[in-house]
Amino acid sequence: PSAAARARSGETGSDGTVSETLAEIYVKQEFYQRAIDIYEKLILLYPEKSAYFATLIEKLKNKI
Repeated sequence: PSAAARARSGETGSDGTVSETLAEIYVKQEFYQRAIDIYEKLILLYPEKSAYFATLIEKLKNKI
């Protein structure tokens, strides 16, 4: 499956696939920059949710 398909199914891996769940885990662990990086990738995978992810990114940038 493609990286987009793996991301949509919630899979993550060392090959750079991403998921919203992984970003949330990074936030809880206070790895804000890692979470921001994932949200930026998710914007590309899910353009329809870009405003939502952009809001999360801004909130995290304020914590850094």
